[in-house]
Amino acid sequence: MTAENGIFTLLIKGGLKPKSRLLPATINFSYGNYLINTNYCGLSVLRNYKVVHQLEHIYFDFKGNAYANYLLDLVDHAYADYQPLGKKLLFSF
Repeated sequence: MTAENGIFTLLIKGGLKPKSRLLPATINFSYGNYLINTNYCGLSVLRNYKVVHQLEHIYFDFKGNAYANYLLDLVDHAYADYQPLGKKLLFSF
């Protein structure tokens, strides 16, 4: 989810393998700097990442995790792929 490009689906090749260099980029409730190849329709591909930070207070809190998943699912269903969300919505969480 980005302010400029909205919500889009990423394909992470080999991202779940134990020795993958992209494994840290697949952490739930994380944000960072990512290098993504996209043609602004369909699937995009994650190529690399630089810095990834995890929101641990949400990740380890069971109730907070459930609420965050629910809100992100609502946003995912409310907006089409590659529709800009705007900085107000993105930073209101």
